[in-house]
Amino acid sequence: LSSPAASVPEIIKVLPEHLKYQFSTERAGALFAAGPLGQIGVDPPSGFYVLIAETEAEARALADQDPFHKAGLKTYELKKWTCNESSVLGVLTRANLNGTSTEHPAYWPDMVGEHAKLPVPKTAAAEVSANSHLKSGGASPPPAL
Repeated sequence: LSSPAASVPEIIKVLPEHLKYQFSTERAGALFAAGPLGQIGVDPPSGFYVLIAETEAEARALADQDPFHKAGLKTYELKKWTCNESSVLGVLTRANLNGTSTEHPAYWPDMVGEHAKLPVPKTAAAEVSANSHLKSGGASPPPAL
């Protein structure tokens, strides 16, 4: 659980780097799921993500590297979670539901109250277009059983 420790404009400035970190952590197989948490319209939102790690130290090292945490913009609480059951779509399929462009509209929900009109920072070069994950392997078929 990641909680805000700074203003929305400060957090928004670092959001592209935070998203890039999450994309790379997911590609490395260390991120199961991530996204904003809380009531829509609450300013600023908390975050929740599930890391895949062998030890608490490994999980803490991953969380410490999040640009939000490194910059002191958010704090986090680390908890151990054991998944006993799952019916999550995609358990056997890798899928990035919103692509890997930090400019994709899904990553900029209207969750920031009065700051909803702040401009989305433009990255120097977006990694891929918003929908290219549908064409280039962002999702793959499940393995043959």
